[in-house]
Amino acid sequence: MTVAGGGALKELRLVVSILVPVLLQLGLNSTVKSSTLAFVGHYDPEAIASAALGNMYASITGYSVGVGITMAVGTYSAQNFGRGAAKENGVVVRNCLYAHMLCFVFALFMAGASPALLRACKQPEELLEPVRQFALVSAFAWPGNWIFMCLSTVLSSQNWQTVGVVGQALGSITSLSLSWWLLFNGSGYLGIAIANVAAAWVSVVYIVVHICAQGLQSSVWRSPWSLSGTLTFWQYLRSALP
Repeated sequence: MTVAGGGALKELRLVVSILVPVLLQLGLNSTVKSSTLAFVGHYDPEAIASAALGNMYASITGYSVGVGITMAVGTYSAQNFGRGAAKENGVVVRNCLYAHMLCFVFALFMAGASPALLRACKQPEELLEPVRQFALVSAFAWPGNWIFMCLSTVLSSQNWQTVGVVGQALGSITSLSLSWWLLFNGSGYLGIAIANVAAAWVSVVYIVVHICAQGLQSSVWRSPWSLSGTLTFWQYLRSALP
């Protein structure tokens, strides 16, 4: 094999090692959402429309906003790792968490405003209050999801890709099992929102424990305040918002 061919194969393996864990996490996330809605259809069929619309509304006005803000972490952490400055990742994580606070406030506001917004979109009146309740409960899962994504992205930039997959798997198992148990015991459609909150924070606990156990704090979130000037909050937002 030529040197060029060997280099291309090495690059391909690197890309696959990054791509496969991401695909697995996305697949687990999609499977859980579909499965939990199926549980609602079985145990609380009259609320399937509320659960489906509530899940869609909450995901658009909450989850996706924080995910978009968090995506900039990948760019900065990869650059830091490439230039041997992983100790600056803490600055990136700190700014990302500040942005998460704004996203959480926005998600709560949008959840509270959902009846008026959905009424303006001519949605059935009987769905408005159930959707509001679902979105409000779901909002407390989003910070956990965003924090987990932020930390797993920083770890992935340092070749710890499997940590995110394991954390996502633990969250998925928690969501599926708890959703089933709550719905089986009569919680109604809100059971899947409660299960999602628990699952999100289970994933966070796992990844934090992993980071501490491996002694990776200094390359993930622990950075001296003297480094804060390397990336300001507004610089981070300008990179994340587009």
